[in-house]
Amino acid sequence: MALIGVIQWFTPKLNNGLLEGLNSDFQAAKRKALWRLFMLQQKVKAERAIYTNCLVRFSKICW
Repeated sequence: MALIGVIQWFTPKLNNGLLEGLNSDFQAAKRKALWRLFMLQQKVKAERAIYTNCLVRFSKICW
């Protein structure tokens, strides 16, 4: 049975390199999108903390 698989691979010379490359590209795009989302969340949290600190400490907006 293993010999049949080896022969079938050598006959058309096909492999899954193209699909592995596409998968790598998709995974990289997903990581980049998640990183951007994380950074956007951190920016919103920081801005919210600055705004609430200004309101609590000075009772006004300190921009």
